[in-house]
Order: sequence, then C-alpha cells, then structure tokens
Amino acid sequence: MSKLSADDNYLPAKTSTAAESWSREGSFEEDKGDLHDKENPLNTARFLSIATMWWMHPLLKRGYKTPLDENSVWDLPTDDQARPLQVKFDQSYALESQKVAGKTKRNGAPKRPNVNRAIWESVKQTWGIAFVLHVVSAGLILFQPFLIKAILQNINGEDNSLGISSGYTLAVLLGCTAFVGATTMSAGQFLTTRIACNARMICINSAFRKILRLSAIARRTMDTGEIVTFVGVDSDRVLSAYKLGMWCTISPLMLLVVGVLIGTQMHVIVALVASVAIAIILYASLFMSKMIGAYRRQISRISANRLKVTNEMLQGIRVVKFYRWEGFATDLIGEIRAREIALLRKYNYVRLANTVLTFLAPTLLSLVCFATTVLLGNTLDIPTTFAIVALTNACRTPFSVYADASVAVAEAITSTSRLSDFLAAGETTDNIQQSEDLTLEIPPQISIENADFKWEEDASAPTLANINVSLQPGTLTVVVGPVGGQIDGDGTLMELQDKFSFLRCSPRSRRSSVEDPAKYEVPGAVEDDEKSTQAKLIVANNDAVKASSSGKLTTLEDRLVGSVKLQSYTDYLACSEWDARVLCGLMIALFTIAQVVLFGCDWFLSLWSQGSVDLSQLNSLAVYVGIVVAAAILSLGRCIFFMTICMVCSLKIHFKHLKKVMAAPITTFFDITPIGRILNRFSRDLDEVDNPLPYWGLWLALCIFQVASSFIVCAVVNPFVLIVYVPVGYGCWFAAKVYRASARELKRLDGVSRSPFLNLMSETISGIETVRSYKMVDAFASRCEELLNKNIRVFFLAQVSSRWFDMRSDWLVSVIIGAVAILAVAAKSTVGASVAGLGLTYAAQLSSNFQRMTTLATKVESSMTCFERIAHYGSLDEEGFKRTPSNKDALSPAWPKTGNVVFENVSMREERRRVVGGST
Repeated sequence: MSKLSADDNYLPAKTSTAAESWSREGSFEEDKGDLHDKENPLNTARFLSIATMWWMHPLLKRGYKTPLDENSVWDLPTDDQARPLQVKFDQSYALESQKVAGKTKRNGAPKRPNVNRAIWESVKQTWGIAFVLHVVSAGLILFQPFLIKAILQNINGEDNSLGISSGYTLAVLLGCTAFVGATTMSAGQFLTTRIACNARMICINSAFRKILRLSAIARRTMDTGEIVTFVGVDSDRVLSAYKLGMWCTISPLMLLVVGVLIGTQMHVIVALVASVAIAIILYASLFMSKMIGAYRRQISRISANRLKVTNEMLQGIRVVKFYRWEGFATDLIGEIRAREIALLRKYNYVRLANTVLTFLAPTLLSLVCFATTVLLGNTLDIPTTFAIVALTNACRTPFSVYADASVAVAEAITSTSRLSDFLAAGETTDNIQQSEDLTLEIPPQISIENADFKWEEDASAPTLANINVSLQPGTLTVVVGPVGGQIDGDGTLMELQDKFSFLRCSPRSRRSSVEDPAKYEVPGAVEDDEKSTQAKLIVANNDAVKASSSGKLTTLEDRLVGSVKLQSYTDYLACSEWDARVLCGLMIALFTIAQVVLFGCDWFLSLWSQGSVDLSQLNSLAVYVGIVVAAAILSLGRCIFFMTICMVCSLKIHFKHLKKVMAAPITTFFDITPIGRILNRFSRDLDEVDNPLPYWGLWLALCIFQVASSFIVCAVVNPFVLIVYVPVGYGCWFAAKVYRASARELKRLDGVSRSPFLNLMSETISGIETVRSYKMVDAFASRCEELLNKNIRVFFLAQVSSRWFDMRSDWLVSVIIGAVAILAVAAKSTVGASVAGLGLTYAAQLSSNFQRMTTLATKVESSMTCFERIAHYGSLDEEGFKRTPSNKDALSPAWPKTGNVVFENVSMREERRRVVGGST
C-alpha cells in the first residue's frame, strides 16, 4: 500500500513513460553529500578568477581523475537558475504586452509581444560588458600586423612608425599582445556563453509554462511535434544566436577598420577598392544567410511534422504492432524524412558556399589589394606586403564568424517568431492554480482499522487481514495486490474527493457493483505486465511505483563514458555505404592538395615582393590570380565532396535506427523506455547529426590543415622553433586531455538530463486536462524548473569549459608567436625578411586558428556522442529474432493459406453463467 500526498514528487498522468522518467530521476537526488551541497563557486568568485576562468579548475581536475556524473557537478549560479530568470523575463514580457495592447498589424491581425526584446531586457547588462571585451580584443588583433611590419623593417635595418628600435622588444610586445588579446576574447566569450544559456533557459521554461495555460482552442491549432521542436531545436537556435550574435556588430566594425588601415599602408584607392570587396563579401554572406534562414523555416515545419507522426506512432505502438503497421509507419515517417533531407541538402550546400567564401575571403582580399596596387603602377615591398597579408588574415575570424553569426541570428529570428506566436496564443480562463494547501491536516473521509477482507463468505482465511488505512482529502491512495491467477478480484483501490472507484487488474471480466472508473476519467490506469504477474500502475502522484519484475518501471538511460571511440567515426562514415578507410584517404588527399595550393599563394607573394620572380608586374599578377583561382576551385570541390557524404549519412542513420525502434519488442523496450527519451534522440540528437556535425566537421578539417601548414611553415623558416614546439605541444596536449575528459561526460550528461523535461513536455500536453483538474499546475511548473536547472547546470559547465580551454590554448600559442618573432630577429642575418615575414604571418594565424581547431574538435566529438546515442538503437532486439521456424516443411497441403477465422455456434461462459450462446 502506498499513500501519496501533494508534497510528494508528482508523476505526469496518462502514460507510463512519465512515471518511468521519475523513477530514473531519483538518481539525481541520491547521494548529494559530496559536491552537491556546495554552491557554484561563480557566486563568490573574484574578478581575476572570473577573468582567467580559474574557478573552473576544481571541476576539471575532478573530471580528469574520474568520469563526471550527476553528483559531480555544481548547481547553477543563483542568478542563472530558472526562477530568477523567469521573473525577469515575465516582467519584461508584461511590458512588451502593454506596448502592443490594442494595436494591430497592416493585415488587421493583433500585434503580439516580441520575445526577443523581452529576452534582451533580461540579459543586456552582461551583454554590454562582453561587447567591451570583444572590442578590446579586436583592437589588439588589428595591432599585430603593425608589429609584424615593424619587426620586418627592423630586420631590413629600416626605421618603423612605432619608434621602437629594439627588434627583441617588438617581438616580446607581439607575444604579449597576442596573450592579452586572447584573454580578453575568451573572457568576453564566457559572458556571451552565460547569456546564451540564460536565453535558452527562458525559452524552454516559458514554452512549458505556456502549455499549462494554453486554451483548448489554441491547442487544436498546433501539434505535439511543433511544441517539442520549441524545446528540442528552437531553444538551441536561440542559444547559438546569443553566443555568436555579437559578431554581427563586431565583424563589420573590424572589417571597416581593416579597410581604413589598408589605406594607411597603400594608396587610398586601394583602400576604397578593398572596402568595396569587403562589402560585397559581407553582402553575399548576408544574402546566403537569409536563404539559410528561409530553408531553416521550411525544415523546422517538416521536422515538427515528422516528430508529430513519430510521437503518434510511439504513443500507439501496441496498436501499430497489433495490426502489423510497422512497415507502414516506417515508410510514412521515411517519406517525411526524405523531404526533410532534400531541404537539408539545399540548406547545407548554401552553408557550404558561405563557408568557402568566408574561408577564402582573406586570400581574395589580398588579391584585390595587390592587383589594384599593380594596376596603379606601384610595386610591392616586403614589410608592406606582409603587413597587408597579416591584416587580411586578421579578417578570417570576422568573416567566418560573421557567416556563422548571421546564420544563427537568421535561424533564431525564425525560432523566436514561432515562440512569440506560441506565447501569444489563447489561454484558459479557468482558475487552474493550486487553490488550497493540501498539506493541511484534514480529518480523513474514509478510515479503516483492523479490517479483514475476503472474496467468498465461506473462505477459510481472509484474503487481506488486519488492514489499517486512512484516506485524506486531496491525496491519492493506491492499493496494489497480486493479479493473474493468484487472486480473483480487484487489485486497485482509489479514493477521490468523495468518489470511490475501483480499477480492476483481473485478466478476465468480472461483474462489479461499482461503476467503471473510466467514466470519471480517473487519472490512473492499471495494465497487465505480459512478463510477470505484477501490475503496471500509472498514476498522477507517486514516487515509489513498483511495476516490473525487477521492481522498476524503466531502465536508466544508457550513457557511455570515456572518449568517443574511433569506431564511432568509422560507423558514421560507413552509413554512407563507402569503405571508411578509403573515404578517409580520399578526403585527406583532397584537403592536402587544396591546402598546398593555398600556401602557394602566400609563397608566391613572398617571392614577388622580394623581386625574385623574373616576370613583369602584370605577368606576376596573372600567375598570382591563377593560383588563387585554382585554390578556390579545389577548396570548393573538397567541401562539396565532404558535405555530400554527410547528407547520405544523415538519411541512412534515421532510416536504419527508426526501423530498429519500430521492430523492437514491447516488453523489453517500449515498456521500459520513456517516449520522451526516444523523441529526444529523433529530435535534438538527430538535429545535431544533421546540422552541426557536418558543418563543424567541415570547419574542423579546414582548420586542421590550416594549423598544420602554419606549424610546418614556422618550422621550415627557423628550425629552432621546434624546440619551443615540444613544451608548448605538451602543454596543449595536457590542457586538451583535461578539457576533453570533462567535456565529453558533460555533453553525455546533457543528453541524459535533457530527456526528462522533454518527456515531461510531451506528456503534459497529452494530459493537461488531468493536470488542471487536480490543481497540479504549480507543481508541474516547479518540476519543470527543477529539471531545467539539472540539465542547464551540466550544459552551462560544458559550454564554459570550452572557454577555459580556449584561453589556455591561446596562452600557449602566444608563446609560439613570441618565440617565432624573437628567432626571426635573432636570425635576421641568415633569414631574409621575406622568409621571416612568411613565418610571422603564419604564426599570427595560429592565435585564432588553433583555438578554433581545438574548440571545433570538441564540438565534433560532442556531436558524435549524439550519434552514439542514436546508434545505440542499432543494437535493439527485433520481435521474434530468437524464434526459429519449426516443421515449416512438414505442414499439410491443406494447411490454411488465409487468415480467416470462423466461429460456428459458439457459446461462452463467465464463471457459471453463460453470457454468449449460439454465435456464428
């Protein structure tokens, strides 16, 4: 017997999966004694600790020693938790609602409050600090080309505009500039990450709270898949926009300054032409971003429809299997998925074009500057040439991040527009809040003391003996007894506000003087467990349900630990139906050839500016243009090949694993797996595989070859730099090892802790009437905030740990930059200015490229954990897989060939009384 009060952790009503999610959620509550009692150190951290991310060290140290789990991470900082953020947002949203009250659009429709403005009001103060840090970092990055020019002038024995005669001072200053610039950039990115997590929290929590207030009319205009998309996909779009959106302002500012600085080094006409080229590239990137946003809107609608159909099939899986509709369901969802993939191809190819354009933008900008200079009749000199190359290379980050930022903002505008419409939808006018404190002591309405119960009057012993129970108003009391052949009678007793109802567990029909509780829509149900004689009980208030033979309704969600195995990457590539080793070899060859040609552009410039090319200025320009065009064609070709393979993988991954899920047994999979968990893998996890994984994978490949070329060029220019590579390389390796050990597990914990609130979301939608009728709206809202805090605390630390590693890796790279500069000054008598300039410009690229490479490597690995979670379904058993046909060749020729069943003159009895007679 289990007595449940309103103080207990509640369970969503109507389906077993809600109870299952709560039985698993108990794992979060166990063993809080170690770290969980400690508040997040960010609450009390000092300025220097925050600026250098030093407060993260205890967690990363723990993660390095042993895999992190739910009890090994801090709670969210107080200001970043769901309740304070929701209060801020609600105040801002109320002001927005007042501004548009009574106003209409041109088409006559009422204006709706803008969610973007409400979120912005909640985070704008922190955003302002982050903006200042980004501006300082950008200024230091743009100062480095002038230090490089001054060093080259020092090598040539010339005076420099900085007025510093010591080459070593200039070299040390270059390293320090890189160090401080990296620190301010990472600190600014930490703040934008924090803002982004807050925005994501607000979107999810606001959507759930709206579900609790949504009117029946408004619910009919949308479906579960659309609402789940708000939480599983759209919230991540908002997150990306707030992480990167600042670059929509920073990038144009940096590029505008670059245009001006080019004018200080070359003719003013060159600066004007370069500015026009920058504007054209930005416009093209923005135009493609709008196309990407349009495709994203179409994809979101199709994804929502796919999730809706998937959810319906999973909710009715018993009916689907009873009628053998698995093939039909798989084909139906597959058709929707095929349309989704067709749009994804267009979407990703536009992103690919944007990627290639922004990746080649520095090379194209250099081409424009030098071509204009030559056409004006001027010649190139070494210091100015490499200063321009360094300036254009400094544009690589603004160009590439601007592309990402503009795409993120375009997608987020689509997502927040959908969310704004949702939050503006009609609400119920019923008083659905908790009307009374159910914890007050109220005399019991039913009280039983020392009672015996038996089914037959002449039974030798009572079935139940010495029973004591008091039924309090406002509580749900459940009595569960054995079923099947052990007891002939009813097994569940429910008391509900003066109504007394029975739910029968008997496997055969029984006459009863009590009316069927289904008529009263009692929020509970009892289903027979096919594998045991115990019953599965689904109720609205229970934190101690026992239903399966193992005593648990659900299994814990699987979570791998350790690094992502090479086999996972091989399995992913194998989904393309190519041999993984052949595919990897082909990709390496394509990327290597393209990178060598790209290096050829800078190498030819060094020879040209030195006067070592025995060609006229125009002929030299023609050769340079030819190399740039070849590099562009090869870069585009390798990217198209990479993206095509990824799209094939996405299509095959969904089809393969959806088919396995639909063929899985009811008792060993669906009965113990929450539907929200399955939807999580076919929504958010699949979206990671479809979208970020190919995109980040492509950028990772580009950055790896770019960084490799930088290291090789620096080593060839001055082999003594290899001595510096050893300690710096070890430091980077160790920092990466510490970071990845925690980042992997935090990403996996994020996936595991995300399923419960997705499950809560989908089941609250289907059971909202029950939630309201039992006045559980406040309790459900609080439960959602609790689950969000548990998920976001992991997600926040995963995001922040990336900033920690970025800062450390940039510190180490700044050592290489300073070392290359010092060695260039020390060896100026043996190393020419042109060769030294080549080494310095490639070393300066490391400051941004190395950080991005390591960050992308972790993002790709994190996205691969989503593939691992989906691929786990590939190991599911299929129904009947253990059965082998017996005597299939010995059947009589007269064995029925059709499935017709004929009843002729059939009579049936219940107990002794005949209830059906002579049926044909």
